[in-house]
Amino acid sequence: MGGAFMHLTNFVQCTGIEQNAFGQGGLAGIDMGDNTDIANVLEFMGMICHNGTLRSKADHLSGCPASSRPCKAQIKLEIGRGMAAAPIAANFAANIGASIPAMRLRKIPSQIPTMIPSLFASLMHLTVQLLIHTGQRLTAILPAVALAAIGLSGIGASGIALASEPYRLASSDDDVIGTPFYVKADARQTLLDIGRHHGLGFDEMEQANPNVDMWVPKDGADVLIPARHVLPDAPRQGLVLNTAEKRLYYFRSPQEVETFSVGTGREGWETPVGQYSIVEKIKGPTWTPPASIRAEHAAKGDILPAVVPAGPDNPLGAFAMRLSNRSYLIHGTNKPWGVGMPVSHGCTRMFPEDIEYLFSQIPTGTQVTIVDQPYKVGWLGDQLFLEANATEKQQADTRVEDLIPESIAKAPGVLVNWDEVKQVRDENTGLPTVVGGRQESASWHHLDMIF
Repeated sequence: MGGAFMHLTNFVQCTGIEQNAFGQGGLAGIDMGDNTDIANVLEFMGMICHNGTLRSKADHLSGCPASSRPCKAQIKLEIGRGMAAAPIAANFAANIGASIPAMRLRKIPSQIPTMIPSLFASLMHLTVQLLIHTGQRLTAILPAVALAAIGLSGIGASGIALASEPYRLASSDDDVIGTPFYVKADARQTLLDIGRHHGLGFDEMEQANPNVDMWVPKDGADVLIPARHVLPDAPRQGLVLNTAEKRLYYFRSPQEVETFSVGTGREGWETPVGQYSIVEKIKGPTWTPPASIRAEHAAKGDILPAVVPAGPDNPLGAFAMRLSNRSYLIHGTNKPWGVGMPVSHGCTRMFPEDIEYLFSQIPTGTQVTIVDQPYKVGWLGDQLFLEANATEKQQADTRVEDLIPESIAKAPGVLVNWDEVKQVRDENTGLPTVVGGRQESASWHHLDMIF
């Protein structure tokens, strides 16, 4: 537990949080002594002091206001990833109006067990954060943290981690799911390893962490997990693929959605936009490369067989779903590093663990909508978010004033911060950012960022 908590008296003195906010039990007897450095503890938890208020880095990044009002969006994912298995956490979240995703198992690379300290730190961060946003007693939260920590201890042995599914929108008018958060890098991991553990692909991790080496991140470096998304402007039914962000959404219902990082078609082989359906599901597919692909490989000295049998060398992976445009598949891969990048010949690649799961959920006949939306705008409560996943050409060709539809920008009671809109376009991080809101709500004015 080293580094997780400091002496309660010091914690109160350094943060200004009243001792009675923790309940009579204080920190449940967990005490590291009087000499623990508050800055180190806050860093460990992913917290910072801002204008005398203890806040999380993710709060700053997402524009989550520092107030006594529960920030539902901020706690949703973090509870879902680490605490939903604990009944007390579910009850607590229900009491403050937070929605919790259900859970499923995600296979992870062998290096991921080294992330356990960072994952535990996220739970500690959540504990303090829930206190800040709700004023609840710590004794109502610690049992859930303990249970979650016990669950995390099994990661090393099983190579399995928990991933959230699905997101449940509190309102049919909401368009934003998830929340960003930080983990600590281990020098033995790549950003690909960390991203895959959280269901994120190459481009997403690179965009969100421009100052972190993708292949050899500095030991202990802060790695941003950009696990927040504006839903595409498309029917909330079946599967929706946005090629611009390399992300697939599975709508169980209009207010219940799961999301997956995918690889898409590269330049010249773009994944075609349009509306399709799943017409065939294939377990253990064979691959019959078309003549054009065989010629392309032959030019590089790679002679492909007429038919590649099912197995570990098959680029389609273990599962495939054919679209009504029969030249295109949603399938697994034997090269998971390509997930989250535009590297295919038009098909949609998924992590092996994701396609295996989705294959079991999707019936034939499911609608598939493919869109190309580099800029997405959406509401979460009274906050207006903008997300950018544009190419360099799209950035250069897009005017700031065109990014927010007139139907929103000129709507009565809506204010847009056009400087923030420009910053989102220019930085192109792929992370939804608050750029405005409804006048009657003061919460969206907290647009302060840490970088």
